[in-house]
Order: sequence, then structure tokens, then C-alpha cells
Amino acid sequence: FPSHDSVVNIEPEMNMFIQKGIGTVIRNRLKTVNININDQTINQQLAQHASKTNSLATIDLASASDSISTRLCFDLLPKPWLDLIMACRSNFTTLPDGKLIPLEKVASMGNGFCFELETLLFWALTKSVADYRDNSDTISVYGDDIICSSSIAPDVIEILRCVGFDTNTDKTFYDSKFRESCGKHYYEGTIS
Repeated sequence: FPSHDSVVNIEPEMNMFIQKGIGTVIRNRLKTVNININDQTINQQLAQHASKTNSLATIDLASASDSISTRLCFDLLPKPWLDLIMACRSNFTTLPDGKLIPLEKVASMGNGFCFELETLLFWALTKSVADYRDNSDTISVYGDDIICSSSIAPDVIEILRCVGFDTNTDKTFYDSKFRESCGKHYYEGTIS
């Protein structure tokens, strides 16, 4: 497959039921750190503000859900959560010709906790850079749409690259008056 194409898997019904439950718990826990993935307008409003002030960066990733490796989860997740996620993920996919393909990614699009897990991981990685740089400015994450201080954006992009994620350079901005997040595009505060 070309590098930016994503494949949607149809999950087994019982796996999906459990995955959706895990996703709901992650979604609710994210709210405790002010990440509300029930509302994408937060990112959109921050992107508009950033296009006027240049204080915040908008970072977007290419094929993010397809790039969450099992290794990354082993490194970042607490063992009880890791065990739960690994127990209900799909270990392989079946192609139309019947061929089984083993999966090294944790969750593809179609998995019931994919969106919540990627949001959590990208928030944690961005927060670690901000904490290291003593930067407590705004961090907002909605799936693979990341907003952080423009001053730490190059470091966030680098840490994401180091753990296997490619930045979508067409949708990542931190040194211009243009910003994009969650489908909204702004130039100097005006929607474009």
C-alpha cells in the first residue's frame, strides 16, 4: 500500500464491544487532563487563535492509526492497560483472498478504541516534551490533530518521528500565519 493509505479493518463483534468500552474509559480519563474528544471545536478555536498570534502550532500526522506499534504501547502503557488492550486487539487481518496478515500495529481504523488510544499517546508524548522544556502552555489533542506551543513544535515533531510517526507536512504549521486543525483552515484569524 502507498505510505499514506489507511486500511479499515472490520473487527470481530465481541472484540468491538470490549474495544468500545475501553475507548469510553480512555475518553473519560482524558477529560481529567482537559482533553475533551467529544468536542473538536476546541482545537478549531485554538487553531484560529494561533493563526493570529503564532503562539501555537498545529501538527497533523500521516497514517497515525496505522503507525501505533505494539512496541510503543509496551513502552508507554501501564501493564494492566497494556494487557487489556493486547487481549482484545486483532492480531491479524484476513485479505479478500483468504490470506492472513499478522499485524504489528495495535489498532487500525475500525477498532473501537483506536481514536481514543492515539489521542492519549499523542497527548502523553507532547506533554512529555512540554514538561521537559518547562513549558506549561496549552496542549490540545484530537486524534492525530495536535496543538502545542510553537516553541516546542520542532521537538514534538522529532519525538513523534523517533517513535514511528510521520508528520503530514501539508497540514502542520508553526512558523506562518496559517493554521489547520480538525478540518478548519485559518489565515490571520480568518477562516479560509
